[in-house]
Amino acid sequence: MPFESEKLAPDTWRINDTGCTAYLVCGEREGAMIDTGDSTEDLRAYAESLCGKSVRMVMNTHGHFDHTGGNGFFSVAFMGEKAAQIAKIPNGSQPIGEYPLDYAIVTVSDGFTLDLGGRVFEAFRMDGHSPDCIAWLDRRERILFTGDNMNMVPMKYKCVDPQPSMLLYMQSVAKLLTRREEYDWILVGHGRELISADQVNHTMMAALRALDGELDTPKLPPRKPGEDKPGGHKGDKGPDYSKHDPADNGFIEYKDARIMFNKRYLKDTTRYDTVIGT
Repeated sequence: MPFESEKLAPDTWRINDTGCTAYLVCGEREGAMIDTGDSTEDLRAYAESLCGKSVRMVMNTHGHFDHTGGNGFFSVAFMGEKAAQIAKIPNGSQPIGEYPLDYAIVTVSDGFTLDLGGRVFEAFRMDGHSPDCIAWLDRRERILFTGDNMNMVPMKYKCVDPQPSMLLYMQSVAKLLTRREEYDWILVGHGRELISADQVNHTMMAALRALDGELDTPKLPPRKPGEDKPGGHKGDKGPDYSKHDPADNGFIEYKDARIMFNKRYLKDTTRYDTVIGT
C-alpha cells in the first residue's frame, strides 16, 4: 500500500499520501473516513486493515477533489449540498477513468449526526474556503475536524468572481465558538498533528482585525524546490491565485491563525451558488 499513517488519538488515525490529510475514525460498530484524498489506490482496504472493522462511509469537509477523490472506494459520502456538485470532478491533470465514482452522496447541514457506535459526529455547515464546507465534531474524543477552514485558510474560490465573504465566514466560526466547551483539539485538511482548539478563538480574532481594515504581510515559510505541502500529493505547490488582481489580495493573522481573503468581499453577505474548481 502506498499510504502512511499515524495514530493520533484513541481509534483515530491520520493517513498521508492521499492528496489531503485524510482521517480514519472508528466507533464500536464501524469506522468512517473524514476526507479521502485523491489517490487511485484502495484506501478502504488500507483503512480496514488499520482498524479491523468495516469502513464503508466518508464524512467530507468540502467538495474539492483532493479531499473527495478516494470516495469511490467507499459506499456513501456525507457532504454539503454545493460540495456534492463538484465532488466527482477530478482535477485537470487527473484522468476521470482512474477513479471509481459510483458511490452514493447524502447531503447534510447543521445538526446532522452520524453514530459509529458509541462515537457520534455532528455536522456544522460553514462558509469560507469552499461553498458548503462541513466541520465535523467528534464528541467522544473532543476533536473538531475542520478541513481547509482553519489553520491557513485560503478564502478564495477557484474563479475570478465572486469570492467568499469574511463576514459570512465569521458567522460560521461563531457557531463553532458557541460549542467551544465540547472540543479540545482540531484536525485540519493539510496538517500533521492535533492542534489546540484555541486556534478557533484566534481565527475569530484574525477575522475581526480584517473586518476592522487591518492587513498583514504574509510570512509563509518558503518551500524547497520539489517540496510538497503538508498532507499533499507529489508536485502539489498549493492553490494558484494568479487569476486574481493582486491588489485585491488580503492576508491577516492572529497568533497561529492565518487567513487569505479578497478585500472586495470583506463585508459581502451574499451566499453565492458559484461552485467552480476542484
